[in-house]
Amino acid sequence: MTEKCSVCAKVCRRKSNKVTCVTCSIVAHSECVGLGRKESAWQCKRCVETTVQEEAESAEASCSTSTSIIPSAPSLDVMSELTLFRTEQGEQNRDVGKSLELMHNKVNDINLGLDSQARIITNLQSMVENLQSENEQLKMDVSELKMRVGDTEQYSRRNTIEMQSSPYMESTGARGRESPQQSCSLCESLRQALGAVCSNDCIDGCIRFKNRVKKCVQCFLIGLLEILAKCVL
Repeated sequence: MTEKCSVCAKVCRRKSNKVTCVTCSIVAHSECVGLGRKESAWQCKRCVETTVQEEAESAEASCSTSTSIIPSAPSLDVMSELTLFRTEQGEQNRDVGKSLELMHNKVNDINLGLDSQARIITNLQSMVENLQSENEQLKMDVSELKMRVGDTEQYSRRNTIEMQSSPYMESTGARGRESPQQSCSLCESLRQALGAVCSNDCIDGCIRFKNRVKKCVQCFLIGLLEILAKCVL
């Protein structure tokens, strides 16, 4: 069947460049409608006008429909719902305010507790520092006491004469006890026997220790005054 161009009314041959309307399927030369060879999507003028008119009518119908849907005034149910919502929202706001106030009070209590703990820690640190200083002072005192004990021992060794196997006085037996006067007399006899140049005034005291071993003469200890010890030694 021979097709004619809808614009120029000439025959559209098979090899000629032609386009077909996508709506009503009429044919037209590409040159007549101003399209290129590779452009195939085309709609005739009558179909274009019809489409524009239909779209305008559809838009007017949708506008009228949307206008009729919108109510002119809110109903009583909507107002009651809004009132209920506002009431609930106000109660929630008050609850949130109370919760915030409670949390604020708790934070204040925690801050007070932290301040109290900080003061306690400061006091404990001060006590620890005092104990450390006292400990250092005690260490110094102990060291000084050790030195004094050492000096006392040296003084005792330097100013004391220990005599082993010193005989008893004639008036006392091996089981008897010597009186202080007898001990001084024995010390005087020993001084004369040894030829020591000192008087009885340089002797601080005499004592005979108890011996644990039986049938053994007890040790005799003579204490000298520190001032006169040098002349004897």
